[in-house]
Amino acid sequence: MPYVMRDLALGILSSDNSGRQFLLPAYSKQLKREERSLSTRLFIDDHHRFLWRVAARLTELPTEEAWKKAKMMFLIDNELSILPEKPNFPALEMLFLQRNNQLRVLPDLFFDNMPCLAVLNLSKTGIKYLPKSISRLSKLETLILRDCEHLFKLPSEVGSLKPLQVLDLRGTEIVELPAKIAELDSLSHLEVSLYGSSTYSEHDKWPTPFLSRLEALETLRISVYPGDIWWQKSVEFIIKEVSKLKNLTSLSFYFPQVKFLELFLQESISWKEERLTEFKLIVGHDVKFNAPRVPPTVKLNYSSVLGQCLRFVNSEEIPDAVLQVLARCTAFYLDHQLNITSLSEFGNGTINKLKYCIISECPRLGTVVESEEGTEAVFPCLEHLSIHYCWRLACIWEGVVPKGSFAALRSLSLCTCPELTYVFKSSMLLFFSNLEELKVDDCEAIEKIISDDEISEARCISLKSLKLHYLPELVHIGEAPQAKVLFEYIEVYDCPQLKQIFEDSELKQTLKKIRADKDWWNGLEWEEPAVGSYFETVFKEGKE
Repeated sequence: MPYVMRDLALGILSSDNSGRQFLLPAYSKQLKREERSLSTRLFIDDHHRFLWRVAARLTELPTEEAWKKAKMMFLIDNELSILPEKPNFPALEMLFLQRNNQLRVLPDLFFDNMPCLAVLNLSKTGIKYLPKSISRLSKLETLILRDCEHLFKLPSEVGSLKPLQVLDLRGTEIVELPAKIAELDSLSHLEVSLYGSSTYSEHDKWPTPFLSRLEALETLRISVYPGDIWWQKSVEFIIKEVSKLKNLTSLSFYFPQVKFLELFLQESISWKEERLTEFKLIVGHDVKFNAPRVPPTVKLNYSSVLGQCLRFVNSEEIPDAVLQVLARCTAFYLDHQLNITSLSEFGNGTINKLKYCIISECPRLGTVVESEEGTEAVFPCLEHLSIHYCWRLACIWEGVVPKGSFAALRSLSLCTCPELTYVFKSSMLLFFSNLEELKVDDCEAIEKIISDDEISEARCISLKSLKLHYLPELVHIGEAPQAKVLFEYIEVYDCPQLKQIFEDSELKQTLKKIRADKDWWNGLEWEEPAVGSYFETVFKEGKE
């Protein structure tokens, strides 16, 4: 980690927000280097309160003198496989062991002499269970077990950890939660994955009652494997439990049928009182595909969006409950809606808060937006729009474009829309003035990016990135001289008909990088020889 970033992180950690001071006020300045290699440095302060040994290829813990007085130990990304049976850490408050992939077992008495431990991170280790000595951690506040893929059971002793505030079990193979977990009165953040239903569908995964007793709970995230049989049978009861949580502000939840969403909207205290400021909801029968249509990077970007997110999947109608949720959303993922012909069917006013939108596999979608003269601006806040496998999509906009529409759009991606023949009309460029990234991929009928509709005044958009992939009929970027597209970066693959692309001499000032297949470059035609000569000098064979 760069020194500046490490000092900043230590400064944040040293703030005494919880009434317990982990680091001295000027702690980051007291660190001294004990070894030469950056990847294996051992950082210890003058009082031995902080030990840092990250990615050092450790196979066993450092010597006892190094950590006996340590308050914080960072042993991340090592090769630890064996830990001492009963280590003596009387002052230790934070222990980070994540990503020690070879660590399979924690000794039975491992936690016996850690009376001050408050934070324990065992993420991405190979442990199969937690020892019963975890009950000795009477001051533990945070327990992180994320992506411990071999962990299938949580001991009932966890229920004795009264100060516990954060419990992260996402990505584990836990098939049952102990009933004692309901006794965690201080728990405010809970993440849990419920997977493996085909094997454990008859197990009582969820103790009864459970959630409604966790009155301090503010964040609840439940990940469910698509098609989970147990979840289908139990979700109604769990919704009633969740609905009783008065302090809930963040929720991730899967509603396999619309009727379950309706039940939640009717009964949830947090929803009705508008305390639920962050949510990620999936509504509809979700199915896991071996070859997903939407690229992983797009899904990852959606999953990282903060705020109010709705994924509506495998539907034929637009229920009122979905509209009610959508009206509060900043991100919307429409997946397999069979009958919709335009996103405007959700109501242009309903979708106007959206900042992020994905549309995938909507077979009857003909246009994204329909509007008439005099209507209010549509998508005034939208920043990212990504459309995939919409076989009848003919245009982005149909009708009059109200002023202010798409004013914030920065990224537009169109993938596998075989009836799309152009992206923008030249008159629409005015509304996409903030567009930075445009990607058009596998749209076999695309002939031009900008279609001329006989505007008189000049219009131009300046992109940071233009990506054109697998467009066999693409001939022009723009066919009208009044409509210009400038870009800093262009990427062209399998566009054999695109012969003239750098006609405008202004590109000499804007273009910084080109990536393309060599055959396409060699087949280019230059209207202005001087421009062609300029680019030939900067574009060497096969290089950017």
